[in-house]
Amino acid sequence: MNSIPIKNQFIYLGVAFFILLSVMPWITVKELSFKIIHFYTIYFGVVNTFIGGTFWWNSGLKDSNYIHLTSITASLIACFAIFISLNSIALSILINLMLLNLLSLYENNFLRDKVKFHNYIDTRKMATYLVTLTAILQIAFLFNPYLTNFS
Repeated sequence: MNSIPIKNQFIYLGVAFFILLSVMPWITVKELSFKIIHFYTIYFGVVNTFIGGTFWWNSGLKDSNYIHLTSITASLIACFAIFISLNSIALSILINLMLLNLLSLYENNFLRDKVKFHNYIDTRKMATYLVTLTAILQIAFLFNPYLTNFS
């Protein structure tokens, strides 16, 4: 069974939720906006934890212990970013953003020579770019100089 189209549909669904969460702070009231951004950072960390955990399916590849260690480390960093979001939302977004791009590079390194995964790789690249843009939107909202005078 080819599960790549199903994975791609779930990627599109997840990206759509990221886009919704990144637009909402700009159109809602200030108090609700910060709660939405905090939820965004938690969601971002959970998604990164899940993406890091998906490397377990590569256990048949060479250096599977290295892959498992990478998977566990990525998941722990994402969980750490969730806990950091209690004190610094911007730092948590930056950690999650760097982790997402590193996970994308790592995954592309293992899958680029497999022909059946080319569609999946293209979808993951597009999703990584879009989520990076949504993270930049969230950081722009947090450091918006006009927000302090907004009532």
